[in-house]
Amino acid sequence: MSDCEGRNTLAATWLGDIELSPHLRLRGQHEWCVVEIEEKRTIDGRHLWFTDSKLGGRPLVLDGSEGHFTVGQLAAIRELQAAGQPVVLTHHSGTYNVIIAGIEGVELPLDYADYKDADWVSATINLIEVIP
Repeated sequence: MSDCEGRNTLAATWLGDIELSPHLRLRGQHEWCVVEIEEKRTIDGRHLWFTDSKLGGRPLVLDGSEGHFTVGQLAAIRELQAAGQPVVLTHHSGTYNVIIAGIEGVELPLDYADYKDADWVSATINLIEVIP
């Protein structure tokens, strides 16, 4: 995204105090409903509807499957995950309080014997939004 003067207007993504690529996609913020509805049929064919609140928070996915993380960023994210404390996710689509649930699909594009912190990596970060 750019404005008419050619400046990049896409804001960086932040997870806690870690600055991430502005090109990360955030999924799940519009696909979850706090209410769960269950339909059952009685023996005589009537429909019964049961509603209940879902337990847990809204699952979010920070998608960097196109190489938008670095090795150093993933190491820092793993440290945040190990701490188990909520952190603030700031994305151009909104701000969320989240817990890091896991890191999946880590792919290193090159076969090095050892990787440097600046090497690019593809990965998906699973998050759970929590109420502050």
